[in-house]
Amino acid sequence: MLLTYVDESYTDRWYWIGALLVPEAVAIPLSTALDEVMTDAATAYGTDRAAELHGYDLFQGRMAWARVPPRARIAVYNAALKAIGTYDVTVICAASTGTASPGATGSPAPLTRWCCHTFWNGWTDTRRCGTNWPW
Repeated sequence: MLLTYVDESYTDRWYWIGALLVPEAVAIPLSTALDEVMTDAATAYGTDRAAELHGYDLFQGRMAWARVPPRARIAVYNAALKAIGTYDVTVICAASTGTASPGATGSPAPLTRWCCHTFWNGWTDTRRCGTNWPW
């Protein structure tokens, strides 16, 4: 079984979606490694150990990361990526032009179809990562 963690982001021109596919055998060790990253951050920078590792919050110094200096936030982000990179997981990312509004011109519906196809059929062609989808 694969566990899939999905996140998305958008601007007025682009819609991005990323996923981390984690084999069942890796889920607990990876979770433990990320918990250690957060424990280290709490010890070093006084953050809440239960804070979330959201890229936006880390990059912008928001929420639990508001009082953490930029270089320290980068170090935490780097530690999280290293922890993830230690395990045999798959990272998938894709981007589509258009807006994230469901009814807007250029909506991400094609990208949503691609994600359903990818995650439910096991297709992980990362060579197409970051391109406009032709649907």
